[in-house]
Amino acid sequence: MRHELLHHHNPVSDCVLDIWLDFDAGAHDDIDITEYYDYASRPDSGGREYAYSVHFPERDLPRVVQALTRRCGDITPDPDPRTALVSCLRTLIDRGELGVHLGIEGSVRALRAWLDEAGIGHREGRWAWFDSD
Repeated sequence: MRHELLHHHNPVSDCVLDIWLDFDAGAHDDIDITEYYDYASRPDSGGREYAYSVHFPERDLPRVVQALTRRCGDITPDPDPRTALVSCLRTLIDRGELGVHLGIEGSVRALRAWLDEAGIGHREGRWAWFDSD
């Protein structure tokens, strides 16, 4: 199940940034947090898309929630760990610890660093597509 956490359009570059969270993703039923950029086609350049992700196993969800809740400070996590993760990530975006201002791959880099600090294993993911027309 996908949860959109942030949707932002930059009119200057005509780029849409989405940050989303996927449960039960991929072959391993991992949890994925993805930063996705979609640049529209223009007369002088083709469109392109980039995605940067951090993946971790479902079994680590309680530890991830605990680590991110500490970053959030004064929130009380929901008893359901999936709901708690969605809420915590939205809080971190609202507080400016994640978001468009961090630049390309910035939010995912921050998440990777926080998981590293908490000793939680994770995998990186990168994907790109370029319009060849």
